[in-house]
Amino acid sequence: MPALISAIYLLGSAAAHCFWNSDGRGDAVAAANYATAKALPQCRHGPSGEVIRAMEPKAKANPFRFLIKQQDGRSRLLYYGYRYYNASTGRWMSRDPMEERGGIGLYIVVGNDAVNRSDRLGLRDFEWRTPVYENRPPVPVAGGEVQFGGTSWRVFRPVVKVYQRPSDPCCYGLMFDGEYAQVTAWWVAGDSQARGHELYHVLHHMYPAYLGYKGEAASYFSPCKTQRVANCLAGAIAGPLATEYTSLGLAIGLDFDCRSYGGQICQAADQAIQAYLDAALAARTAIAACLSMP
Repeated sequence: MPALISAIYLLGSAAAHCFWNSDGRGDAVAAANYATAKALPQCRHGPSGEVIRAMEPKAKANPFRFLIKQQDGRSRLLYYGYRYYNASTGRWMSRDPMEERGGIGLYIVVGNDAVNRSDRLGLRDFEWRTPVYENRPPVPVAGGEVQFGGTSWRVFRPVVKVYQRPSDPCCYGLMFDGEYAQVTAWWVAGDSQARGHELYHVLHHMYPAYLGYKGEAASYFSPCKTQRVANCLAGAIAGPLATEYTSLGLAIGLDFDCRSYGGQICQAADQAIQAYLDAALAARTAIAACLSMP
């Protein structure tokens, strides 16, 4: 929903009651003096929030800048509610409150993609969390074989939000608004070969599937769409598309196991590949149906 912020703003030597309006992403779209209804001077920003142009000298006195966040007059840091942001470096000034559970980049802002993504409080995004690593005993499987390790999705739960640009009531876009992806990898304690094998799954199969999902999802995020199309896409991206990419991570992992070891795992690989193809077809069908809406 659009946000309206009211504050006292110093215009020259006199204080004035002013309003700042923003769209669903938090971008400032208008600012005005309440008493006179005159527009306030504004700054133009680069993709990381740095000021690239002040419309008038007084524009830099405006306390609400990039993404309509309040900026400290001395340090020039933007306050997001939980953390301060340095637009000059494009980094948070403090560690992620969730620590490594939110990913290994504790100071990174929206995955270094401020052009397409936003984080209104310094907390939200569909993040990759550090995997859960465990030691377990060997597991007997069919055919008299023994499993010495395994990797699987623990959580893959994206939240996709629809937002509206108030400058155009028919213009809607999408954005990630939280939750995360995480895998569990286990191996027999002391088995360095099994450990290396499962870490390979994490780095070369599961993590690329997560990145592929985020990349394709972002390709549908930009406005302008009708509200009906945007709502449809939000469901398709959070549902069938997410299933497609989680299935992809498992399928390429099991296919790798089949080529590495052979045996009973190849049957499971064939089943996983078919499950991925079915999921991909369902996702393509759902997205195509959304995009074909008037």
